[in-house]
Amino acid sequence: MSYVLSVYVPDARTISIIQCIEDMKKLNTEVEIHPDFSFENQSGFLPFKLIVTDCPNESLNQRMLLSGFEMSIETIKNTWIEKLFRTKKRYKQQLIISISSQDPFEMRLAWYWAAVITKRYQGLLIDEQEGDTYQGQEGIEIALQTVKEYEQSLSEENWKCHEFEEWL
Repeated sequence: MSYVLSVYVPDARTISIIQCIEDMKKLNTEVEIHPDFSFENQSGFLPFKLIVTDCPNESLNQRMLLSGFEMSIETIKNTWIEKLFRTKKRYKQQLIISISSQDPFEMRLAWYWAAVITKRYQGLLIDEQEGDTYQGQEGIEIALQTVKEYEQSLSEENWKCHEFEEWL
């Protein structure tokens, strides 16, 4: 399984990692991001150290785990219509988040990360599989619902996780 979320933002360089981490904690997901991460040059795997408190598999609550997802940042080019009409576009960058099914916490991290950025930075979140778009608090609500449904659907053998030992 591969799943893609797109988050459109005015300028990714203005996103505060600290604020996003605080917002993730409000979603029962305490995270640390790899120390080399920057919105200036992200392309590829983005690792997170995480601790969750509301996992349906209770044996994983309060454990320090390692997970992450693929993320790249693209600058949105002006379209010919924008040039013709000299309109100013609201979103100048796109965060492309790819989720695989290799680790059960990828879905949680990706959806929550996308939702908190969308809400805090007046972004637009697009679920590329479903074609649905979300803004503000609606993004948070759909992220919570999606993650809950996904995690509750996992069988015991699908909860293969990695304990955090050190940054890769």
